[in-house]
Amino acid sequence: MDSYSQQLESLKAKSGAGVTIYSDDKNRNTYLVVLPKQAHGVETYTSTTDNTVVKYTAK
Repeated sequence: MDSYSQQLESLKAKSGAGVTIYSDDKNRNTYLVVLPKQAHGVETYTSTTDNTVVKYTAK
């Protein structure tokens, strides 16, 4: 298993609350994050370490 696959599996294990993460088989290093229907207040921002963060609240 390559490092990208390991990172994806780790993220899937931690995401919980109905979050699903898919890898795009056609585009290397492309991922889709699917939030649960109950997600609201979805925000995206850049952290101080230049990571993109998605914040949401589940009802």
